[in-house]
Amino acid sequence: MNWQAFWVSITAALTATGIVAVLGISLGLLVAKKRFPGRGLLQLVATLPVALPPTVMGYFLLTQLGGYGPIRSLSEAIFGRTLVFTWTGVVIAQAVEAFPYCFRASRVAIGEVDRRLESMCKTVGLSNIAVVFIATLPLASRGILAGIAMAFGRAVGDFGATLAVAGHLP
Repeated sequence: MNWQAFWVSITAALTATGIVAVLGISLGLLVAKKRFPGRGLLQLVATLPVALPPTVMGYFLLTQLGGYGPIRSLSEAIFGRTLVFTWTGVVIAQAVEAFPYCFRASRVAIGEVDRRLESMCKTVGLSNIAVVFIATLPLASRGILAGIAMAFGRAVGDFGATLAVAGHLP
């Protein structure tokens, strides 16, 4: 039995999950704690891959990563080629499909943290960044971990977008 496809899928999904965890938790923290113009639109765009069929997302990624445009031009300048039919393209496709799961779970978990506990941390002189790392994220960790687990499951189970971007990648 050839295990190459299995290991490509697992390593790409783990890489995509790592990227999604950093971006999803960061954006979830921003949206949960701050009110700003365009916040609703940002949430809509961030969760759009959940609503769209994977093949539609795959076609979109294929045209953006491989078609003429700024993303293709940037990838050719950095990597010397387009990102379609590469391992990096697979990671991008999996990350795009998995991102909403980590983002939504993180946003809800962080939003549920009692603001009074965060305020108490500030009264003892902690900075906002310290409060996030000492109080907010640890208190929201169960929800965040659930979001990361869902993102990994989505990344490893994605077929439509990954197939469109991976194409003939062995």
